[in-house]
Amino acid sequence: MKSALLTTTAALTLLALVGTGSSVKASPITETVNFTASNFSIAVGSTPAPEDPVKGSFTITFDPTMSVMGGTTISFNSINIAIV
Repeated sequence: MKSALLTTTAALTLLALVGTGSSVKASPITETVNFTASNFSIAVGSTPAPEDPVKGSFTITFDPTMSVMGGTTISFNSINIAIV
């Protein structure tokens, strides 16, 4: 009796983990990251940081349905210093 219960429980658990054969539908994940960096120290010379604090933002999109090489994009949104 106990063995039959364990066998049935194991079979139901396996079925729940594996599923019934339905496909999984994934959707893209998008996150926007806002950042602030401040209190810079001078390591060499005497020229201070061009801007303090530095503020900016970028967006990362991950599409799990794409291949590894083309499934992620990073978009630069803003920054408050000049980029040369």
